[in-house]
Amino acid sequence: MCPRTVVNTTQLSKRYGHVQALRGVSLAVQQGEIFGLLGPNGAGKSTLIRILVGLVRPTAGQAWVLGHRVGSSAARRNGVVGAIVEQPAFYRYLSGRRNLQLLADLSGGCNPHDIDRALEIVGLTERQHQRVAAYSAGMRQRLGLAQALLPAPELLILDEPASGLDPRGLVEVRTLLHQLTREEGVTVFLSSHLLHEVEQLCTHVGIIVAGRLVAQGSVAELLSVPQIHLELRTDDPARTAEILRDYDGVSDVEHINEVVRLTCAPGEVAEINVALIANNIAVSALMPHRETLEELYLRLTGESEDAGR
Repeated sequence: MCPRTVVNTTQLSKRYGHVQALRGVSLAVQQGEIFGLLGPNGAGKSTLIRILVGLVRPTAGQAWVLGHRVGSSAARRNGVVGAIVEQPAFYRYLSGRRNLQLLADLSGGCNPHDIDRALEIVGLTERQHQRVAAYSAGMRQRLGLAQALLPAPELLILDEPASGLDPRGLVEVRTLLHQLTREEGVTVFLSSHLLHEVEQLCTHVGIIVAGRLVAQGSVAELLSVPQIHLELRTDDPARTAEILRDYDGVSDVEHINEVVRLTCAPGEVAEINVALIANNIAVSALMPHRETLEELYLRLTGESEDAGR
């Protein structure tokens, strides 16, 4: 059974006066994905999210969320999308639970059991009656997620959900989003500029530069490369380099001080180790290096000088 397309945009563009914020963005997010939208400040990430939640109208193109065109009456009636745009705002002098009750009332109300469920999911049941002023940044972010979870959404749209969090808060939010996807079946669409965190959190990413989508796909696909860089430390680096220069499938062999560096296919790493051992060379370290999401991001965005909004 093919996964359901949860978010879909076709040639989506947005202009603010003389500024072209989005330029023909077409992307698709499937059910069950954690999709990260990456890009420099001003690339158009927040504009795209505002369009998806109905706060901004596109200049051209179309967007669909859960099968409904954004802006249509069906989309407005659809209550299965939760969203946090920018930082969640709460009354600091009220408890976490009271904040959720007030915000739910503004949206037409909800069952108290829905609040119980949302607080339980984000791990704030025991702190629900404490004033928000006493919450850590991570707890306030989790309370924002609880608010977004009140309608029991199929899709969560989050604008910079990890902004301002310390390392512990980052782990809390990452764990929670994995749990929501795995246990609740929620699809997550988020924007972020924290590349290391996105690489650990997201299953799929899209990279946007100056309003254009320059890459999208699963993290594994985008980081899969036909060749990798390999660094070796052996008891005889000069002879190691000599042997590997004649080895099929190996190129760019360099002997620098006590280290030998080369380029090879990922499947050759084990064979190289076997070949060196067969030549009575003791290998003390063998360190393959694949391109990280950060390196891919910098490679794709490094030469762009344009800016969206």
